Amino acid sequence: MLTFSPRFMMIGFMALTVLSPLKAKAQEPIKANTVHVTATRVERELMDVPMSVSVMTEEEIKKNPSTSIADLVKDIPGLTIHSSTPGINRIAIRGEDSSRTLILIDGQKISEQKSMDGTPILIDPANIARIEVIKGPASVLYGSDAIGGVVNIITKKDSQKVLSGSASLGYFGATDGFSQSLSLAGSNKGWHYNLSGSNASYGDTKTPYGDLPDTDYTQQDFRGMISYDFNEHFSAGVHASYFDSDTQTSALEIENKKYVPFGTVKVPTWEMKKIGVFGELKDVNDFLARLRVDVWHQEVFKDFANDFKIPAGIIMGKERFVLQQGTAQNTLDTLGASIQSDWLLGERHYLIAGYDFSEDSLDSSNYNYTKPPLPMIPATEYNSSFKGSQTSHAGYLAMETTLPADFTLSYGVRYTTVESEMTRANKVSKGVNSSAGATGSVVDSKPVFSVGVVWSGIENLALRANWAQGFKVPSLDHKYVSTTKADTTILANPDLEPETSDNFEIGARYVKGGFSADVAVFYSLADNYLAQVFLGEVNRIKQYQYENQASAKTYGVESAISYSFTNGLRPYVSATILRRQFDDGKRETYDTFTPKLRGRLGLGYDTSFKEDTIGFNTDLYLAGQSGSYGYKGDDRIRYEGFATLNLAVGTDFGKKKEWAIQAELLNILDKEYRFNGDRDSILESGIHGNLKLTYSF
Repeated sequence: MLTFSPRFMMIGFMALTVLSPLKAKAQEPIKANTVHVTATRVERELMDVPMSVSVMTEEEIKKNPSTSIADLVKDIPGLTIHSSTPGINRIAIRGEDSSRTLILIDGQKISEQKSMDGTPILIDPANIARIEVIKGPASVLYGSDAIGGVVNIITKKDSQKVLSGSASLGYFGATDGFSQSLSLAGSNKGWHYNLSGSNASYGDTKTPYGDLPDTDYTQQDFRGMISYDFNEHFSAGVHASYFDSDTQTSALEIENKKYVPFGTVKVPTWEMKKIGVFGELKDVNDFLARLRVDVWHQEVFKDFANDFKIPAGIIMGKERFVLQQGTAQNTLDTLGASIQSDWLLGERHYLIAGYDFSEDSLDSSNYNYTKPPLPMIPATEYNSSFKGSQTSHAGYLAMETTLPADFTLSYGVRYTTVESEMTRANKVSKGVNSSAGATGSVVDSKPVFSVGVVWSGIENLALRANWAQGFKVPSLDHKYVSTTKADTTILANPDLEPETSDNFEIGARYVKGGFSADVAVFYSLADNYLAQVFLGEVNRIKQYQYENQASAKTYGVESAISYSFTNGLRPYVSATILRRQFDDGKRETYDTFTPKLRGRLGLGYDTSFKEDTIGFNTDLYLAGQSGSYGYKGDDRIRYEGFATLNLAVGTDFGKKKEWAIQAELLNILDKEYRFNGDRDSILESGIHGNLKLTYSF
């Protein structure tokens, strides 16, 4: 249960107490912030940002009847989607693992300490106003985990009216699923508010080989915010959210184009509860443009169960199986706080100085039962439990300096200290206590730096170049938790060091008339990456341990180009060319299940009728990727490339275009394809359609 912890209330009270007495100087407002993106932790025009940033706007989200964040962003250059659990998606950027992507909601981190797969996205698209994707290391501004990049999901806020809102109904053919959402927002006499909620229920995923068994799920997402402007300079407020999912998935093989399940993974409860307070001062004096304080408490609870019947082959003339069952309950409590100040230092310097704090507290209990394929080999059964924490303190400085000859220089540093501590790692196996991992405490500290420059000497053109360092502190799972599945054990290693990377990038943005282009060339060198090192066998169980002995070299080109004709036609192309070489200490190879080419080619059309009371839009496009190779053990495997044909059609109508209908027909040619071969991903759906009706007022 999410409660107001004493520390949460104390920190929140202190934050608002510090801000409220500050007197704002009477003066003309300082135009410190402009519009569009917050990638640099302050609103800036996209043309002025020295990084590669892709934005999914509210209008684009409105025109996309998608079931998940993954469906919204899957065609953004540089992104890959991992969806091993229906309804729970993870995002990877520029070939990195999804665990090296930082997921933020309204600038605040979603933590994950008990998963090797990275941070899941726990929010419904119906409650989102905008999505910003920063590609490449953003560790200076956002901290650990941002080696591949950052996905910042910005929720719906207030409106200028006293009362406005929207309601939607959706149908999704790939799962025979339905969704409903409602959002209310407004402003009046200094008060601002937003309330939004959604509910969705989906059946088994339909694929070319039939319905994928045990993949149905439900989700609920509720969010609220209320704030008050005490005067033109100071505002404060509170926000809260609740997300819950009941999902499951199958472990299966494909034989003769039919699914043969050998197990299920059920997650009847995967919920996130959060509450936070904030205070913000603007235009304090001639130097301090903004001071923002946030404090929040977040709890993520996951109830997990698996049941596998794994084929072991023909033994003693009979087909044998390994039976494996397990349950787990994981609770991760996060207390977070941030302070950011924006300073105007003369006419040419804009400084951001801040402090970030987070404390993740993990409490986990697990049960495992394994029955070997032969009756003379005894079954194993054990319970394990873990209790630990990871506490982070970070200070950062980021400066933007306007130089002569239309150059703007951005440079920054962040120093982070992370204490990882495990106080309990117990294992009880048939009455015998043993270690389920390791206990102890270790502190990792690291500075990271970034430098970027933008040249805007030609109208409508911005050229950029930057170098940025990234780092990631291993999670409690990697450092302290040993796991056993079937005949394999991965041992904990408290001595793991942070993963690191250096990223180099040059790019260009050009916008004039109907033409828009954004192109980036990047090169990344990563070191100290974790790799599983084989230690030997003990009682027929293969022993592995994570070590900092892997490295990666990644380079490529990302592009997004479009042209809007005056008649409403808009041809466009977005593409990523990517090469990634990975060296795990045993093998150095480019065969990393990374497609060389991924992209989307389309023709859009937008127009309006009857004095702009009826709008119409359509989008016909191809989306796909090239084939890829990779290794599973010593076997080199190829996953075929694909290209799907898709059509989206929409209209909005009414006196104020308050009604909108969006429909799409996906995978029109009924292709058999899958993403991310390295994840044993399932076949995607064959031909199917989605439909969404929205009313806004």
